[in-house]
Amino acid sequence: MTGPRSTDAGLRIASWNLEHLAEADGTGCRPRTEADYAALRAYAARLDADVIAFQEVESVRAAQRVFDPAVYRILIE
Repeated sequence: MTGPRSTDAGLRIASWNLEHLAEADGTGCRPRTEADYAALRAYAARLDADVIAFQEVESVRAAQRVFDPAVYRILIE
């Protein structure tokens, strides 16, 4: 995943275990509410990383609930 460039000259890389992030509220191994997703989005914005490597995400749609596709390019292998 790539996101906004930070203001310094270096490349900022972050890793984040999203602990069973699911597409829909109340589903998955760790059911979450919309408020939980909002908190995750706020945290993602504070990361200010150029690249964020994440794990334990159900799908691209689940990742898009946290990482705005207008800002981030999401790649899942």
